[in-house]
Amino acid sequence: MSLKLYIEPYGNNNWTEQIVNNIPHIPTTKDDCDYIVSSKLPWGITDSGFIQQVLNSYKNESKNVLLFLTSDYNEPFEVPSNILFFRTGMYKSQKKPNEYLLPYIGAKAELLNHVQMEAMPKRGIHPTIGFCGSIASHPSRLQYINKLKMHPGIKKNFILKNEYWGGNPHNPNIVAEFIKNVRDSYFTLSTRGTGNWSSRFYQVLYLGRIPVFINTDMVLPFEDKINWRDIIVYCDSPNELNDKIIQFWNTKDIQHAQNVCKDVFNNYLSVEGWCRTITNDILVPLKQKASVNM
Repeated sequence: MSLKLYIEPYGNNNWTEQIVNNIPHIPTTKDDCDYIVSSKLPWGITDSGFIQQVLNSYKNESKNVLLFLTSDYNEPFEVPSNILFFRTGMYKSQKKPNEYLLPYIGAKAELLNHVQMEAMPKRGIHPTIGFCGSIASHPSRLQYINKLKMHPGIKKNFILKNEYWGGNPHNPNIVAEFIKNVRDSYFTLSTRGTGNWSSRFYQVLYLGRIPVFINTDMVLPFEDKINWRDIIVYCDSPNELNDKIIQFWNTKDIQHAQNVCKDVFNNYLSVEGWCRTITNDILVPLKQKASVNM
């Protein structure tokens, strides 16, 4: 089913355009549309005052509005009831009914469209956990890494930096180093950074390896559809970190688990898969409900 969308001019927000291009739709006027698509929020913006101003600007619209925010800002906003607010970072305990998780849609592009990896057969008696990235993004990262270093039954593959992407994002050599670190590790520590979400979480899934996740009141994608506790190393607290990795290693088919991670990304977390799912599960049902109530 194609939705009728009124799409604001994109300007420099080509990342919003990537999303909209993957939602089956017919461009139309504001008066005739099912949804208005906002293009007012730049990629990475953390100015909470500006974000709230944009939210407020739509509260008198008679149509529902789709608003997308890729940002490390996690704190709650006042979200008008006619806005469907898709955002990367938030706290689950503060999530509003019309807030939805936005996956990191740049996961594949940031890896320079590197092809997905084949699953790595299980070898040896000890699991390998990797991490290549900044330990300055959030203090918990170094705490978790030090906890892992203390466990003799876990092999460590750590490349620790003090800046995001080593201070040189999109450098092909740094990207290649990151990809190799993920490729050579069964598991990758994929916890929060500056925002209460992790781009690495999505990148590891895309590359077909197993994220190690520690819950920090975080929202994971499609928790009603995906049993995250079964397909990744899911820790409710840092105290579980080492034991959960060992348990997963000893009880799961590791090669199969890697393939499941890759399939989950392709089916649900790629731009195409995510747009298809929100269209079928959120946008179309809401349109149908509105039609019945007219």
